[in-house]
Amino acid sequence: MNLFILLKLIDYVYFISMCQNILYFIQIFCEKINYSIVNKCKNEINLIYNTEEDGELPIFGDEFVKNNINNIELNINDDKSKLVSKYKLKKGDNNIKMIIKNKIKDLQHMFDSCNNLKNLEELKYLNTKYCTNFSYLFNNCKELKDIKPLENWNVSNGTDFQGMFYNCSSLKDIKPLENWNVSNGINFLNMFSHCSSLNDIKSLDNWNLLNGNDFSYMFSSCLTLNDIKSLEKWNVSNATKFSGMFQGCSLLNDFKPIEKWNVSNGKDFSNMFLCCSSMNDIKPLENWNISNGTNFSGMFYGCSSLKDIQPLENWNISNGTHFSKMFFGCSSLEDIRPLENWDVSNGTKFLNMFTNFSLLNNFKSLEKWNLKKIDYESIH
Repeated sequence: MNLFILLKLIDYVYFISMCQNILYFIQIFCEKINYSIVNKCKNEINLIYNTEEDGELPIFGDEFVKNNINNIELNINDDKSKLVSKYKLKKGDNNIKMIIKNKIKDLQHMFDSCNNLKNLEELKYLNTKYCTNFSYLFNNCKELKDIKPLENWNVSNGTDFQGMFYNCSSLKDIKPLENWNVSNGINFLNMFSHCSSLNDIKSLDNWNLLNGNDFSYMFSSCLTLNDIKSLEKWNVSNATKFSGMFQGCSLLNDFKPIEKWNVSNGKDFSNMFLCCSSMNDIKPLENWNISNGTNFSGMFYGCSSLKDIQPLENWNISNGTHFSKMFFGCSSLEDIRPLENWDVSNGTKFLNMFTNFSLLNNFKSLEKWNLKKIDYESIH
């Protein structure tokens, strides 16, 4: 072997050795980062409840206690306690320490109606990695305003987000939820229902909702919500339930962002836009494929600004069975001729489908409707 080859071989061995050292350094570095991330979670979580007078008050929801009685112990003002839903608190601040013994998989109703919860800062340390059920977690927490501690929660295994913030009437800012991975979520029923101060949902823009099935009443009674542009990219193609999704959103008047939604698997559209009193243009819904829909009752109930239903002319509602109060309270609606070719042959319920008969022109245009399956008992 000549000297040149020998030197090259030594260089090569040295290079390999360097690479191995670099790889080892990267591995150790990553492990440390991972260790740091994992250890952001704690087995002891401190919460502060505040009350203006001594008394027994809710500190956790009944369902949460029932599901986690063997997973959590408490230390309340330095007194040990099993996990309970109510406790006699003293006037002022009360320190409640959650001592977590086992993995928590179910957070449903965790703080149900716990309006005395003052500081939830340490919830950022709660390990939610194994949780699947987040339903009604903050149900009826009317004083809840700051959810920043939830910003880095791992909700990637969550399937049920039903009513998670139901009736959190003081909640305005949901930006902390911006990077949540809800891709396994199935049930979003009532998630932000009755969040009457919520007017900005831009942070939901990039949520992956491909597995979502139930969006019923998700934004129901969000009285100050006036912009749904952030929902434009939502993939709701697997959803079957849209009932009451925007019910009572009286400030909403631009529905163009949901124009391209694929609702072809939707079956229940009842009350979807009920009392959207500012809704005056439904052209964005013109090309919706609602051919699998069965329930359309109350869909546009109380849409008092709606004048023109021409965009619905070519809707295929041949599988529809329920049409009761579909246009009830649409006091500005005058012409129903666009519906004259609707196939309602499977319809059974038509109670109060329209209102203000004296204002409706061309009511006779519906004479061609096939009403053989109508349930006459339902109109008495």
